[in-house]
Amino acid sequence: MPMQKIAIFVEGQGELIFIRNVLYHLIDPAQLSFECFKLHANSQQEVPYEYKNPNAKVHFQIINVGNDERVLDAIKEREERLLSKGFTKIIGLRDMYSKAYRRKSKSVIDDEVTRQFIEGVTTALAEMNNPDKIRFHFAIMELETWWLSMYNLFAKINELLALNTQTTQ
Repeated sequence: MPMQKIAIFVEGQGELIFIRNVLYHLIDPAQLSFECFKLHANSQQEVPYEYKNPNAKVHFQIINVGNDERVLDAIKEREERLLSKGFTKIIGLRDMYSKAYRRKSKSVIDDEVTRQFIEGVTTALAEMNNPDKIRFHFAIMELETWWLSMYNLFAKINELLALNTQTTQ
């Protein structure tokens, strides 16, 4: 069976590292490989998070586009090239709460604005050459916001990461 190739576009370095590590821990490392890139001035540059495995059954190319509002455009610009290189899926990940969202929603989470943003992306994807091979997913807030709101999670990972609220005298 040929190796499955999946491209994942993310908005920042934190998201790239997070997705890479989640996949590494969810999938048997003997079954996967990674190459990671960042876009700078629209050119693709390697970043040091690759994991090569010639026996992999699934290969991920994770691309940090450096801006939440560029994820969809980066996919549009690379769709045909990726599919011609054997990629079978393209995934876009970004948060909803961007500058454009804040302008439109007056800086609050607004269900109608959220619906409009999702509808806009859905329409754009439907107009692409291979919409059946592309998926797009939104988070409401930045990844870092989720981490800060779940400070107890760190203590569950390792007690050395626990928030110490006691003061010493």
